[in-house]
Amino acid sequence: MVGLEVLEKTLEQKLKQEFKLSGFVKIDNDIVDVVVKSSNHDKSLAVNIMKSLQEEFTEKKYISVSFKE
Repeated sequence: MVGLEVLEKTLEQKLKQEFKLSGFVKIDNDIVDVVVKSSNHDKSLAVNIMKSLQEEFTEKKYISVSFKE
């Protein structure tokens, strides 16, 4: 599954570039789990991250964002 690892790293880089946040992305079929290192647990930020990452996929994904300090 080398392709998924590359995509996960690409999405992590997008988090850094677009939102200035470090994070971890794990993809399992249609589920994309995102853990962002931030003390700010902002719902609008989470929604913006989900929308931004969804742009990288042609099919709809279930994307969850959680914040860790």
